[in-house]
Amino acid sequence: MRTLSVLLALLLTACAGGSASRSGDTRSALGVVEAYVAAFNRHDAAAASALLAPDLQWLAIAGDGVELEASGREAMRQSLQSYFQATPDVRSEVQSLARGQQRVAVYECVSWREGSVRQQRCAHGLYQVQGGLIQRAWFWPAEGAQ
Repeated sequence: MRTLSVLLALLLTACAGGSASRSGDTRSALGVVEAYVAAFNRHDAAAASALLAPDLQWLAIAGDGVELEASGREAMRQSLQSYFQATPDVRSEVQSLARGQQRVAVYECVSWREGSVRQQRCAHGLYQVQGGLIQRAWFWPAEGAQ
């Protein structure tokens, strides 16, 4: 379940094109999340990680508590790299979103194949972006789907 939570968190971004810096990056929060999902879908752990703050916190909402899934950019990069190796056809799709200046709320679905069976899990998530980098991400438990 932890791997699935990390996986869902990694999904969100749509066009990574270089690393972002805390000072001076003017990309919108939505643009950062889209770039992260795009890097995830390319299985580019380095590009995805470049969009994460060095002190990133990846959090899972569990019942009435919150669990720290990953702490720091490097830990997340390693998790992504391992995940992509273990799940070579994984893809993420943001089904819906709401955006603010520093936060992007998503309903994101991750899909992959186990043998000949396509699997999919969807979850609500919230990304907090500051200075062009994802500072924190919260994901609620995944819902089973098709």
